[in-house]
Amino acid sequence: MKKILFLLVYVVPFLLCRQVSAQYFTNNNNGSITDNRTELIWQQGETGKKSWDQAMKYCKDLVLAGKTDWRLPSKPELTSLLVRSLFNPALDPEFFPGVAPDNYWSSSKGTASSGSAAWLVSFALSETRYLNRANSYHVRCVRGKMKTY
Repeated sequence: MKKILFLLVYVVPFLLCRQVSAQYFTNNNNGSITDNRTELIWQQGETGKKSWDQAMKYCKDLVLAGKTDWRLPSKPELTSLLVRSLFNPALDPEFFPGVAPDNYWSSSKGTASSGSAAWLVSFALSETRYLNRANSYHVRCVRGKMKTY
């Protein structure tokens, strides 16, 4: 009974997710991934942790796949990558190998009352929060304009 429960809870959703992800993403084989739903192009590799200011500069200076118009994604853009049926990480590792099950910076600043905070997306738990921009978290750069789906 425990084996069947394990299969139903963990294995089946994972396999279904893989089929869905294969429809959503295209590996461009140049260090970038295209999200076919939003038409955004994402940096595939990991960059290490950076403060928010460092993350903004890193993406602005990034040259990848022959392109120089990379930027730090907004909160809605970064959230669009989450695969709700996955956790720890909540991002398909087939298209984003080595993804850290941790917080990733967005370009979206926190509310006026939050002062020096910016929004993060947790690829561990599929949640958002805002924290101090001086803290160091992961970065995933993006290019293009988000098409809503």
